[in-house]
Amino acid sequence: MPWTKELEVNAHTRLHRNVEGLDFVGRLENIDDDFVHVCQEVEVDGELPHVSRGKHMADYRPYYIDGLREFVEEQWAEDFARFGYSF
Repeated sequence: MPWTKELEVNAHTRLHRNVEGLDFVGRLENIDDDFVHVCQEVEVDGELPHVSRGKHMADYRPYYIDGLREFVEEQWAEDFARFGYSF
């Protein structure tokens, strides 16, 4: 697929993979609870406002066109395994 050349993992996208040594990795799917956890850990009061609520499907899988799913699974296999993600 020609578009995959532009998406190949580069130094920028690899930065998020270096989680070794971190105390905590927040997840978007738990953003509210994870934000509260981080605020408690650093002892600050904080609020995470919801600025824009889109009308997106709850299931992300239909957004992946043929070939994209396999590409994502291959490129981010380590993250899928570490965080228990699957399609």
